[in-house]
Amino acid sequence: MIARLSLFSLLIACGGKGDSGTTAGTTSGAATSGTETSGTSTSGGTSTSGGTSGGTSGATTSGGTSGSTTGSSGSASEIDCTSSSYADRLLCTSWMVNTTETAAYIKDGGSAVLVNVQSATVVSDGGVDLLRIQATGIPGYSYSADQALVDELNTRPLAETDFLTGATTISAGDTVEFGQDIGLSSNTSCTSGAGYGYWPPGPECPSDIAHDRYIPLIPTPAAEGSECETGLGNSGLWVNGTSIFNWGDGFAYDDDGVWVNLAAAQEIFDLDICAGHAAAGEYHHHSYSRCIASEVGDDGSGHSPVYGVASDGYPIYGPWFSDGVYAESCWVARDYDDPTDSTGCGGTGERTCLMVDQYDPTLGTTAAGTDGPTTSEIVYSLSGNSFSGADPLFYQDHYYSADCHAHGGRYLDEHNGHDHDDLGYHYHVTMAFPWTMGPTLYGEIHSSTEINCDGISVGGGPPG
Repeated sequence: MIARLSLFSLLIACGGKGDSGTTAGTTSGAATSGTETSGTSTSGGTSTSGGTSGGTSGATTSGGTSGSTTGSSGSASEIDCTSSSYADRLLCTSWMVNTTETAAYIKDGGSAVLVNVQSATVVSDGGVDLLRIQATGIPGYSYSADQALVDELNTRPLAETDFLTGATTISAGDTVEFGQDIGLSSNTSCTSGAGYGYWPPGPECPSDIAHDRYIPLIPTPAAEGSECETGLGNSGLWVNGTSIFNWGDGFAYDDDGVWVNLAAAQEIFDLDICAGHAAAGEYHHHSYSRCIASEVGDDGSGHSPVYGVASDGYPIYGPWFSDGVYAESCWVARDYDDPTDSTGCGGTGERTCLMVDQYDPTLGTTAAGTDGPTTSEIVYSLSGNSFSGADPLFYQDHYYSADCHAHGGRYLDEHNGHDHDDLGYHYHVTMAFPWTMGPTLYGEIHSSTEINCDGISVGGGPPG
């Protein structure tokens, strides 16, 4: 059977962004390409330019000279992070700061756009030191294609129509710059200077949207029950100044919003070779990017370096816990086909029930009200790509297992993080839901930090 899908825009109405969502499937698999919109407000390299993270990450959670940047009059002053008392900390040293390199294929009104991060400074707000990151949001990716990438592109399910000639124009050994034409039939918004041919059909092209974000330099755990549940839009920054978006794409399988789409699952064919795309011009990643891994020199031979920082100030490391060993999410996919799985709906392959509490699977399930697709159905995305209904495509397909986390080591908590080996608390990029941090953040949100929590935009703007 083919799943009949409908758009769900409630999340967008709440001020978030919506990615390419799901729509009604047809027997031919055709669907209308969707674009995403961003509700987040905005204010004012090459692969070898990244370098590896230095310093000790444990320092990110320990003390410092708070208020060290406050002037004698009490007004906030600013100092370069690498010249401050935080100079040896990862939250200062990990940023890819650049003031000269421009994007080869992305222009703004015909003018060249700086890539990566333009400044990382420290500013004090009432005795609380904040890291201020200013960036264009445009990365300086320069990725060396291998045969595996070429094969991956040419075996896309809709390669015949996704590419103008049915296949990519790059070959193994080519270096692909961010925005370079690789033969894709991009959205018509991707005109000259916007990267036409680099993005698949559907998503719009990114633009120079200035990021001006404030993040606490000494993060603190949130009080139990008051954690920020990440909403749509920006919930952190990668070390190159591009945005981190959470697990959602702003759409659902049904009009009631019972079965909410997972962006990293349903948008996999709507992303560029670096696993990113734009919403209202804001380029972002929902999950692991091989291009970020390349820039920070992460080859899986040890614990990953820092890839970014969440809005609560805690660092996000890459996917490896140790040499060749991935950090493991303890969010578990429900099995709707197993009659012995108490988190399923009787083992019939039907999505007719929800978890009473996704953080406590012992409480069992309750009627969903609106059914999702069965595991034997085919689900089509807005870009016309098909997915098996047996795949965990929706937020409600998961629950958190405290028993998993109790194993320690590489097994992460409900926020997708842990504390080990004097690194302090930190998140990991994982290869399964929730892919980055979340669904809730471990730390408190400062009033100057812009983020969507529980569907409500909070914080933002300069301190003071």
